[in-house]
Amino acid sequence: MSSHENRVRAAAGSGPGPVRRIASTRLPSRWGRFEAMGFEREAWTGGRAAETALVLVLGDLCQGAPLLRIHSQCLTGEVFGSMRCDCGGQLELAMEAIAQEGRGLVIYEFQEGRGIGLMAKLQAYELQDAGIDTVEANHALGFEMDFRDFSLAGAILHDLCIPRVRLLTNNPGKLRALSDAGIEVVERLACEVGPTTHSLAYLRTKKQKNGTCVEPGSSRTRVGASRNLGANCETEGLTMSVLPQAGTKASSGAMRSGRLFLLELSGGRIHSMNPDGSDRKTIVTNCRLPDGIVVDVDAAHIYWTNMGVPNLNDGSIERADLDGKNRKVIVPQGITHTPKQLHLDKENGKLYWGDREGMRVMRANLDGSQVETLVQAGEGDADRRDQNRWCVGITIDPMRKQIYWTQKGPDNGEQGRILRASIDLPRDESPANRSDIEVLFDRLPEPIDLELDRVGRVLYWTDRGDPPRGNTVNRALIDDANAVPEIVITHLMEGIGIALDVAGNRMFVTDFAGSVYSADLDGENERNFLYAQGNLTGIAYAEV
Repeated sequence: MSSHENRVRAAAGSGPGPVRRIASTRLPSRWGRFEAMGFEREAWTGGRAAETALVLVLGDLCQGAPLLRIHSQCLTGEVFGSMRCDCGGQLELAMEAIAQEGRGLVIYEFQEGRGIGLMAKLQAYELQDAGIDTVEANHALGFEMDFRDFSLAGAILHDLCIPRVRLLTNNPGKLRALSDAGIEVVERLACEVGPTTHSLAYLRTKKQKNGTCVEPGSSRTRVGASRNLGANCETEGLTMSVLPQAGTKASSGAMRSGRLFLLELSGGRIHSMNPDGSDRKTIVTNCRLPDGIVVDVDAAHIYWTNMGVPNLNDGSIERADLDGKNRKVIVPQGITHTPKQLHLDKENGKLYWGDREGMRVMRANLDGSQVETLVQAGEGDADRRDQNRWCVGITIDPMRKQIYWTQKGPDNGEQGRILRASIDLPRDESPANRSDIEVLFDRLPEPIDLELDRVGRVLYWTDRGDPPRGNTVNRALIDDANAVPEIVITHLMEGIGIALDVAGNRMFVTDFAGSVYSADLDGENERNFLYAQGNLTGIAYAEV
């Protein structure tokens, strides 16, 4: 039931009834194991309709003021990845912030469309498509600008014996509602998600007309301590204090230029953009499940793999100019089964790739000629069903003339491996019986793509398996026989692609849920600058 319906019916009664805790159960998630609690209260005296909320609790909330996110349901943004709003991204940022702190709670209220309900929200979208803004659309349908009621959150906090909180919000209405309920907000932390071309006008309207504390043109997307709330955050009389914004060390690559090239698996497209996500252009369309991409700066070419349909053995590799023109298939269907990550060895004129269902590590000349198999991990349909044999990620060490690759293992199976061998086959040996293959790391959740920092001699990889070791970026020294992998980024949503800008001290990472991240090479200054972009796979960075 929407907040609008509750308010209409409440007019006939004397207000909501007492809050009741309905159920409490464990909820394991990619952010950790939460306690999920259901709460309800009668929306009007004598009626049957109930106002409900889901509360997710992590850790001990008794000591100090825990992190709190009061979040309103947004089916279109959270389930279907709509880019018309920032709701899905805000919920993810809040969950991540709570997980990183190890304690906190989310009060999830069923107030779709700022309280007007899903169907009315779709009607409002239809009006916005005709040219009016989100507030004008609500008014045209006979609704207030924001029909939500946050008093249930205060009642739940009292039930949980939480008198003080640190609130993750950009909405001063939530501050006021908690203050009215006698809850002390000791700190407001911004919960800002970078705009998309589809959400920019909506975010500007929220700031200008709804009074939200958000800068829609800002590139800051991390949850962080609030700045001065300013004229659009009317907080007079509220019980709260605001801390100054925490400073962060800028990445040494912050002033570098270059371009990112990004593969969108679900849309079959290749995008080019600045390293902050701006100036985005779609340069190639109609790819057949693209997965790996590299850039040849000198020749002004991009190369990418198309996985095709795995059971059809119809993968291919293509090349195009940096703007997507002059597209050409260089490795046609039938030669490589399911090509995955791609690596360019420009000095020696070679492309290397992992062939997943083909269970191979392969290479070819830059024009696609002289295709070779360097490693053969299995043959035939029986072996193909064994995911421990699937070769996915690839990189090379030109100094020591070695190849590195991942064999990912079953999904979330903790059987993944990273292996290496000489680039050249040992004399009198075949790809299937090489004696020089070395296992660097095993029992990994599900390792995917690899990148090598040749200067620091550090290997980086993504892992899309289950937390705590999965959904991560990891790194390890390759010349240290006793090296232990270090996790530098966590809380990805099935991490896939990775690209290094070593000179700029930064990396770029994609995940299958559609986010693009940047961070320093040690994982500091992590920033999620694009989200809900479809299913993303490979990523490449180049100074072009």
